[in-house]
Amino acid sequence: MNESTNPYTPPTAPLNDEVTSVSSSSNLFYTVGNTKFIILSVATFGVFPLYWFYKNWKVASIREDRAYRAFWRALFLPLWTFSMGSHFIKYGEAAGITLRLATVPLGVLYIILNLSGRLPDPYWIASMVAFVPLIPFEAAACALNNTEGQEGPTKPGYSWIQILLIVVGIGLACLAILSAFLPPEVP
Repeated sequence: MNESTNPYTPPTAPLNDEVTSVSSSSNLFYTVGNTKFIILSVATFGVFPLYWFYKNWKVASIREDRAYRAFWRALFLPLWTFSMGSHFIKYGEAAGITLRLATVPLGVLYIILNLSGRLPDPYWIASMVAFVPLIPFEAAACALNNTEGQEGPTKPGYSWIQILLIVVGIGLACLAILSAFLPPEVP
């Protein structure tokens, strides 16, 4: 059997050991802008930040060539907020910018606001603004993308699904807040 037809010979092509270029579009962080982040967070009752962190953990996996298990990190977002913040700070240092991201206080505040959802009426309403400590993370991701030449959010505008979520979600949020202030029914 000659070497050119032997299926068990190792490949002869040179290996490309270079890490994927940071400036490629797949390495830009998922950003939507602060206004869209706030609106979608309220409309989805806090589910949108899970998606936002999922997308950015996928980018971190590509940038570092590591399997971060983005789904699980997004699902347990309150615990992984600290780690994402330290990654953003590290990426900022590598890009030559200083990100003033108070990761620990923001993460602790996010956990506390999430836990406030277990409080009685009307105090649980504080959990509806649990996304507020995450807004600096959106700003940090935008700042990192700006160093890569990306001006503004990577996902501007609204899709029809997002518009539908906003209309339905904001309506439900208003009803939920109103119900917290209604007197209890007397049988």
